[in-house]
Amino acid sequence: MIEKKVLKNIKSFASENKKDSILIGVSGGVDSVFLVDVISKLNEYYNLFNKVTLIYINYVFNPNSYDRLNLCKKISKKYKYPLIIKKSNLNKKNFESIARKQRYQIFTDVLNNKGIDYVLTAHHKDDQIETLLMKHYDKSDWISFLGIRNKYRKIIRPLLSIYKNEIISYSSDNNLSWIEDPTNYDNSFRRNKIRNVDLPRIKKTNRGLIKSLITSHNRAKSNLKKFLLNFDSYKKIYINKVSGDYLLVSNKILELEDFGYFKLFYKNLISTNFNLNKVNTNRFWISFCDFLRFSKTGSQFYLDEKICVLKDRDNHYIFKTELKNVKKHIKICPNFKYNDWYDTKIVLDKKNLLSNSNVIGEFEIPTKKIIKGLYVRNWQNGDKCYKSSKKIKDIFINNKISSFEKSRYPIITDSKNQVLCVPNLYNYFSKDKNISKIYWLKK
Repeated sequence: MIEKKVLKNIKSFASENKKDSILIGVSGGVDSVFLVDVISKLNEYYNLFNKVTLIYINYVFNPNSYDRLNLCKKISKKYKYPLIIKKSNLNKKNFESIARKQRYQIFTDVLNNKGIDYVLTAHHKDDQIETLLMKHYDKSDWISFLGIRNKYRKIIRPLLSIYKNEIISYSSDNNLSWIEDPTNYDNSFRRNKIRNVDLPRIKKTNRGLIKSLITSHNRAKSNLKKFLLNFDSYKKIYINKVSGDYLLVSNKILELEDFGYFKLFYKNLISTNFNLNKVNTNRFWISFCDFLRFSKTGSQFYLDEKICVLKDRDNHYIFKTELKNVKKHIKICPNFKYNDWYDTKIVLDKKNLLSNSNVIGEFEIPTKKIIKGLYVRNWQNGDKCYKSSKKIKDIFINNKISSFEKSRYPIITDSKNQVLCVPNLYNYFSKDKNISKIYWLKK
């Protein structure tokens, strides 16, 4: 029974300990009409969901978009599910390339704004085969053969085990109404050509290819499962530091046994730590891999306009590009318990240290200097040690401080901007007996 197939798929991905609220993408086509009807029956019988909401995105250039909108309103009324209507201004020229991205962004915004747990879409097994055939034509790597995922973040696709002809048969038998989308027969769209021309021909002349596509798909899922099982281990091995605003990753990441794992590692890393979902070409990831392997220390690579990678000797830093331009110059205030410095802090009085304080370094400053004014700022080219010709730049070089660390290393100066201290690397020595200790801590 087809409803039980859908039920099994939903139960394998939905939350176990609570009833979820769901959003169903509807278009007025047979696939989404079928999905709403089956969900309604299952929810009535099994009480699966706390709330069901429908969403229709009106692509205005479509000739029957308003007819389908009216049908979706009738569906909303029939099943007593509220309907959210969104309007898209995409035109046919750029439709196929960015419609999907826009659609899922709309879904994400609605989920976040309405506090809905998941969105359900009506992709079915024929859609999956079309996608896999496109990946075959593109000579894509195994990651691309994951195809359309049953569950990806907050997107659930419960119909991927069901063929189109099953959907049409059920919908006809249950007297459901739907509207065909005339653009589905416009073969200037790549997917339509594959659906209407290529696949019918392949089913007649080369059914073994379809079987091979499914085999590649299953192998890709197996590879993904293996990666996810080992992901925590990879993080322990290759991530040397996780800060509030950057990551320090070992260059030994290049030793990963599979290039696909390399891509997935960074996709997961960027998504988790920078809330950015990167969809890049294989060529992009190859160029990034080459950057890590062959570029000089201090070279930079942009994973995105917002995310930069800085190559160091044994590691590389991943950070938000906005940090490159953040320069600080603050007065160390004796009245504050601590003074923020990027992901660290400067503490002037020992009594403000907690029992579990993580002290990076401590240094001594003449009290009279503190009274006149003590400051912490970024390194500046030409900085020299107090009353000396020795350059701070040389101290950094001798201690193998990376260009990234150098850019945010605290430089302690007096009221005349003279360098008194570079924590753990240089401390002005004074014969004054009246001195104060200052502490540099991790947050």
